[in-house]
Amino acid sequence: MSISAGPYRADTAHLPGKCNHYGESFDEWGEIHDEPNAWERIKTGEAIPVNAGADRARIARRVCFHCA
Repeated sequence: MSISAGPYRADTAHLPGKCNHYGESFDEWGEIHDEPNAWERIKTGEAIPVNAGADRARIARRVCFHCA
């Protein structure tokens, strides 16, 4: 799962391959790996810190409504 690094969608979780958000590349985004049920946990309000990828300063707090 990738996390947006953009200023307007900061801390929003996106599913690569499911969301081609405005044609952006996911290359500079942070990612969440090896967190069981991360997508469902974020959807229910749990904040999950990014642990991989280029931008590890993010915390996923919500899911993208395009991906959900």
